[in-house]
Amino acid sequence: MKNIGEEISEHELGLNQFADWSNEQYKSILGFKFDATKEQQNVAVFDDVNDLPDSINWVDEGKVTDVKDQGSCGSCWSFSTTGSIESAYWIKNNKSIVLSEQQIVDCSVDYGNNGCGGGLVEYAYHYATDVAIETESEYPYMAKN
Repeated sequence: MKNIGEEISEHELGLNQFADWSNEQYKSILGFKFDATKEQQNVAVFDDVNDLPDSINWVDEGKVTDVKDQGSCGSCWSFSTTGSIESAYWIKNNKSIVLSEQQIVDCSVDYGNNGCGGGLVEYAYHYATDVAIETESEYPYMAKN
């Protein structure tokens, strides 16, 4: 391990799904363009949190779904949304579900999200509050708008 400021003389490169992309192609999947005209809404606030444990590792408790691959679509916000809802459902119901990121990518545009062009978890939560989210098997991920 190198110390801060020490020059690193060796590194390892490898091929992945982005290896042959131009800078323009890569930049096209980065960044959410915030729409200031969309109304911001607050999420619920819970008053009584005094009896909570100091910490819980939900991975160790087996309540976190497997890692997924968003591919070349800028949909990390959708994966964050489904992952947190999946875990909350699993914690509450002791049953695993896998939800559709693609539905949120495709259908939450009116809530302020931009599909593969980026979005916010907050906007996706508002969509999920109003619309039932299908499972991954019912509405599979395609990594495109």
